Amino acid sequence: MKSISHLAVAAILSTVAISAPVLAQKAPAAAPAAPAPKLSKPVASILSKVQTAQGAGDHAGALVMLNEALALPKATQEDKLWIYRLMLNTAQATKDNALLKTAVEGSLATGQVSPADEVRFRTALRGLALQSKDYRGAATQAQRLVALAPTDAKAQFELAQVYQLAGQPREAYGAVAKAIEVGKASGTVPEDYYKTASKLALDNNMNAEFATSSAGWLGAYPTAENWRTVLALFLDGAKFDDQGSLDVFRLMHDAGALASEKDYYEYAETANRRGLPGEAKAIIDEGLAKGKLSTAKPYTKELQAVVNPKVARDKASLGSLEADAKKAANGRDALITGDAYLSHGNYAKAAELYRLAIQKGSIDAATANTRLGIALGKAGNKAEAATALNSVKGGAREQLAQYWLMWFNRAA
Repeated sequence: MKSISHLAVAAILSTVAISAPVLAQKAPAAAPAAPAPKLSKPVASILSKVQTAQGAGDHAGALVMLNEALALPKATQEDKLWIYRLMLNTAQATKDNALLKTAVEGSLATGQVSPADEVRFRTALRGLALQSKDYRGAATQAQRLVALAPTDAKAQFELAQVYQLAGQPREAYGAVAKAIEVGKASGTVPEDYYKTASKLALDNNMNAEFATSSAGWLGAYPTAENWRTVLALFLDGAKFDDQGSLDVFRLMHDAGALASEKDYYEYAETANRRGLPGEAKAIIDEGLAKGKLSTAKPYTKELQAVVNPKVARDKASLGSLEADAKKAANGRDALITGDAYLSHGNYAKAAELYRLAIQKGSIDAATANTRLGIALGKAGNKAEAATALNSVKGGAREQLAQYWLMWFNRAA
């Protein structure tokens, strides 16, 4: 949140400043004024002189008289409200933030302020506290603003910003989450709310919160750019091995979120390291066609030279690999063969082999179920894909499975 200058605070308060004499005897019949204040005679006499002094630019003299009025023993709360309001005029004219704070706090203490003016006053106090880096004071005012307008998502979001400045990330995340909840109930939620929540969670190792906020972000704003941002952040924080990274790259590809040379090259290289030349070649070819990769780069040309000769042999071996997998005592060969089928785009066969791998066991079930869900989803069987993906529990794999499920549901 940017610091709030005196001028910004003054603008917040401009609608409650007194611009016409409060002691005017009459208002024109055609334009009736608000009811005149009921002031005690001693205070009314002083305030009339104060307004004359303010009109002449004598704010020092006006302030002396205002303090005299405050010192009167029988001044009522309504008297004090108008004393402080005229003090507010002098504070604004002289750009005196300390006096501005006194005038605003004094007005609130009278208990005579309207609900609308209380919002303006507390907004000003929050701004003054932020300006002086009094984050505890700013948080107090932000909390009161939320209490005054519990259905105002913006007030909740501004409370979160104060908590951020105060170095309270969990409280900040909670306030943004509430802002999102309130926003959903009343209409659309600004994208910045989701971005802020996701960044707070990511920067402060709040993994469960990042999963929730990023899913909400993608659900509300499912652009290719946002998919890339979320998945890149997720990949960086998940610390996957090649197997997990490969499944993230696959989702980035399907979501149209591969955007750079690095994206395409790392995907192709990872597929090659996992023994999936067909998939690696497809990504290299796509990267070249889109101008993201170039054979003028030695590393791209070398990877292409390694991958291309393997593709036909790999595809020709699928039948024998499948036969061996069915005879095997455990599911390891079936999982490898399922990966090979998936890499060549044969999703029905891949799903069959993944189911066999899960049935035989001795494999990582989370990986197998993730890929079973991917194969089923790509084949158009969204219901069974959801069952497989929802069965993935624990760690970053569970969140990855949920991202895949979101993608399939979005694309449905």
